[in-house]
Amino acid sequence: MEVTKWLRTMDLVYVGTKFYEDNTAVPGNQFRQRYPSDATQIGRPIVGLPRNFYNAAWLQTLSPEQLAVLDIQPRFDINFTVDERKYIPFTADDPGENEVH
Repeated sequence: MEVTKWLRTMDLVYVGTKFYEDNTAVPGNQFRQRYPSDATQIGRPIVGLPRNFYNAAWLQTLSPEQLAVLDIQPRFDINFTVDERKYIPFTADDPGENEVH
């Protein structure tokens, strides 16, 4: 899902802010490692999120009435600026890669 990749990249931006330019750690708590999961949660969906925060395949299964109840908002721009990207130590697609993009 598009938003999952964005949130993982946000984690990487945070990791990139935890080190000085000489690669020594800044004071404070270190980042929390998140692990991918296929777990699903059954319950009521969150209402009012941007369209790209919902699973597109799931949205296609909903009736017009169900879509109306979701009150889906316009897509949210989840692109990172050049300044934000400089804090990303590696990409969310390739966590084994160690160069700045």
